[in-house]
Amino acid sequence: MLRQPLKIVSLILYYVLSLILSSISTLSF
Repeated sequence: MLRQPLKIVSLILYYVLSLILSSISTLSF
């Protein structure tokens, strides 16, 4: 029961991290 929400949270964290990395790369270049 706890694994599904954990997967959702991990997916959201991964998406947010990718967005932050992309924004940093665009800002640096």
